[in-house]
Amino acid sequence: MHSDEQRARAAMLRDLHRGPKILVLPNAWDCVSARLFEQAGFPTIATTSGGIAAVLGYPDGQRIHPHEMLQIVGRIAATVSAPVTADYYQILCREYNRELGGLNFPEITLESLNLQQLVTLFEKNDWDGVAAILSAVLNRLKQAGAEFAAILANTPHNAYDRIRGTTPLEILTIMDATSAALKVDGRRKVALLGTKPTMEFGFFQKHFAAAGIETRVPEAAERRELDRIIWEELSHGRVETSSRDAARQMLAELERQGVEAVILACTELAMLIETSDTALPLYDTTRIHAEAILEFALGRKLKGRK
Repeated sequence: MHSDEQRARAAMLRDLHRGPKILVLPNAWDCVSARLFEQAGFPTIATTSGGIAAVLGYPDGQRIHPHEMLQIVGRIAATVSAPVTADYYQILCREYNRELGGLNFPEITLESLNLQQLVTLFEKNDWDGVAAILSAVLNRLKQAGAEFAAILANTPHNAYDRIRGTTPLEILTIMDATSAALKVDGRRKVALLGTKPTMEFGFFQKHFAAAGIETRVPEAAERRELDRIIWEELSHGRVETSSRDAARQMLAELERQGVEAVILACTELAMLIETSDTALPLYDTTRIHAEAILEFALGRKLKGRK
């Protein structure tokens, strides 16, 4: 599946979870059932490990081999245009197996949060509230046997300093991963693009400054417009031509200010900004963080990190 299509599906899935209607997830067990659910009008589809195991002749209870499970989940995801909840799990497992080969697959414990609840707190600048949610999640992950944790979004990292002293697990932050990548490439002055809280609250700027990296952001009106584009368009899987033009103007102005690179500090920004839009190198924090998580899980120290 092409990365742009994956991002569009992910944005659609997030939007459905945030919407005002109750989200009903039918559980597909093969490609035919997935098509039937899509034809019946369900906007997204889940997968059932028990159902897939039964179709393949296995009893439930994780007796099916992960490789066989991933194969059928991949076929289900490729069969329908609706987002499938197993997409990200499939990608992580595939990359881990590609690295180690054989029958090696990662042990993963996931906590899925209510994004609407978090966004409401973001809008109120209630980072203590965000920290309380993250702390509860981290304690559950610790009890489940996790060895380290990663927060798979940019904006919630605003609350990181509120939990770093009490977290029961080491957190591999998106700031550490990104600053390490910048240090390896010798970047000293960068532009930061993302949601309004990401650009204005300063959590990236603080960590970059500690690494000797200066951070620039667009002007206030441009920050408001980029925030609107993210929430009203990109989060719904849409990319308007006018928004691309606005992004190019932001990039041109930042280049005139002498920045050496652009940080795409929002999951959806890779849908809006491409390498053809600017001569500046782009650093996609989602990709950088994911690669760092894999390296960390394999026991490797981040490049550029002491």
